[in-house]
Parts: sequence; C-alpha cells; structure tokens
Amino acid sequence: MTPAINTAKQNKVIYKVHEYQHDATAESYGDEAAQKLGIATDRVFKTLVVSIDRKALVVAVLPVSAMLSMKLIAKACSAKKATMADKADVERSTGYVLGGVS
Repeated sequence: MTPAINTAKQNKVIYKVHEYQHDATAESYGDEAAQKLGIATDRVFKTLVVSIDRKALVVAVLPVSAMLSMKLIAKACSAKKATMADKADVERSTGYVLGGVS
C-alpha cells in the first residue's frame, strides 16, 4: 500500500482505488488516467512538486486540465522563482515515483 492509502486507513477515511493498466508511451499521466478511467480531465487531479528559490519544495494540486503558473506559485509562496522540482528530489522527499505522487 502507498503512504496515502495507509494514512486514509489509519484515519478511517472512505476511499476508492481506481486502477488501470499504464502505457509507458503515454505523454501525460493525468490525461492517460482520465482517458482510461472515463473521467473528465477537470475531475482528475495532478500533484506537482515545485522548487521555490532552490531552497524548499512545495506541492501544488490542480486539475489535469489546468496548467500551473510558475509565476503565480512563486508569488503565492513569497518567492522570486519557482521551477519544477528535480525528479530525484521529488522521489526522495515524497517516497513516490513520478506519475504516482499523492
């Protein structure tokens, strides 16, 4: 089980796991999930890890249909610059592989 599922169980949160067979050639994890599960992209959410001023990592959760503005997330964090976090930093800090961060 993932840490998110374990936390949900520990806190008696009702949840449902939606599974599908991942296609390694898919360009977008979120678009693939929405398509394979038959769900609109504005109802499927992606979790993005962002580096703020190269000092801290923050998480943004938004619909698959939306794009994250680096300028707006930097402003929201009172930072000068925001960039997508390095893959290794994401996996180390979250315990998840890219495409499975929750």
